[in-house]
Amino acid sequence: MSDAEALYRKKLIEQKKRTIVARKEKVELQKQIINQMEEEILLIDDIEKLKEVFIKKIVEQKERTIVARKEKIEVQKMLIEQFKKELALLKKIEEMNSNKNVPILRKEIKDLEKKNRNLKRKYEALSESKLGKLTLKYWSIKKGKK
Repeated sequence: MSDAEALYRKKLIEQKKRTIVARKEKVELQKQIINQMEEEILLIDDIEKLKEVFIKKIVEQKERTIVARKEKIEVQKMLIEQFKKELALLKKIEEMNSNKNVPILRKEIKDLEKKNRNLKRKYEALSESKLGKLTLKYWSIKKGKK
């Protein structure tokens, strides 16, 4: 074998070694890419699961919010009804305190005062007489037995 053939073979062997090394590097890179893709797939699966959980929690929160708002509306309705009742009562009180009723109330007061004076006068007359004192004593004893 000539030097040229030996040199050619040597270079050919070196070229083949470099090709083998390059192919090994290529295979290693492909393995790394596959591993990264598998990790990305797992991450995507985890993200999908988290997304489902998140959506479920949002739906639950919205349902709770709806229930709370309905309860708030019911309470507000009850308050409105109560306010209406109180307003009606206030109007009645205002009507009673209005000037229209004052003369009627004054007349009733005068009548009651007159009846009270008459009753006091009768009581005093009864309590000052002998028979009246005896009657009052009898009534107090009778009242004590009950």
